[in-house]
Amino acid sequence: MWLVGMACLGVGLTATLTLPLLWRLFAWMGEQAGVSALVWQAGFLVFFIAPALVVSVVLLARGTHVKSHTQGSGQW
Repeated sequence: MWLVGMACLGVGLTATLTLPLLWRLFAWMGEQAGVSALVWQAGFLVFFIAPALVVSVVLLARGTHVKSHTQGSGQW
């Protein structure tokens, strides 16, 4: 559990450090592309949340597969 805690601390620290930089990058790209603030902010939100959603789906699918496989039901 110590390693998991340190990994969470590392992820939180890097997210805290990179979040303002990414926000400025998306604002700059939005200005250069000439899109409204709502569009680039929605893009930032998707970019920021997408990795967590992908990992959640993968872990959910993996957990479902392992659970059904270990129960010996014969179904995948």
